[in-house]
Amino acid sequence: MLLRRVPVLLVAAVGIWLWRGGGGWVPTERTVSFRFGPGAPPARVDVQLYDAEGHLLAQQERAVRPGEPLAELSLKVQARPGTLQARIFRWRAPGSAPEPVRLDVPVPGTDEAVGVDVPPLAR
Repeated sequence: MLLRRVPVLLVAAVGIWLWRGGGGWVPTERTVSFRFGPGAPPARVDVQLYDAEGHLLAQQERAVRPGEPLAELSLKVQARPGTLQARIFRWRAPGSAPEPVRLDVPVPGTDEAVGVDVPPLAR
């Protein structure tokens, strides 16, 4: 009787382990929020998020209307615990050259959202 239940219990235990994140072996969905500080917002912003191997995980581009604040931009990605790299391109005005920023984004082993402060545009 007990031998019949062991495979079921084993499958259930593995399922729960995978559902809880698989100990970092299985990528889980994360929300990475980029917070843009005070100052003049860029006219356009392009945020790209890469994993440790250099694969593009997510990208979002947003045009900002004059006078509209850009407080936060969020991306949902499938990622393991570790460090991701963010490449952010900001344009001061339409037609201007982009100002690139590279940031390391630490991803914890928990399911919590990750917040990243983006430095303001250079003067």
